[in-house]
Amino acid sequence: MNKAINWKFTMVLLLIGFMIAIQYNSVKNPKIRDTRDIWAIRQELAEEKKLHSELLSEIRDLDKTISTYKSLSESSAGQALNDTVDKLNRKAGQRI
Repeated sequence: MNKAINWKFTMVLLLIGFMIAIQYNSVKNPKIRDTRDIWAIRQELAEEKKLHSELLSEIRDLDKTISTYKSLSESSAGQALNDTVDKLNRKAGQRI
């Protein structure tokens, strides 16, 4: 009976020690605050919005290309592929 009580007491103390260690670690390492002014934050937000809109337009173009491939029959799929290659070449700056 004495060993069972010692075992339970040890487990409770181990659990309490673990909880104290976690609490100490969270208090010791506080979160880093963002100290930028409002204009810097607005500028970064505007840049992120611009990037977001560029990505959305690129996704729309790719979705349009995919729907073109799906709608065309197998004989004209080669033509659609050639059109896509031409479009990519123009985008890369290589005029053929």
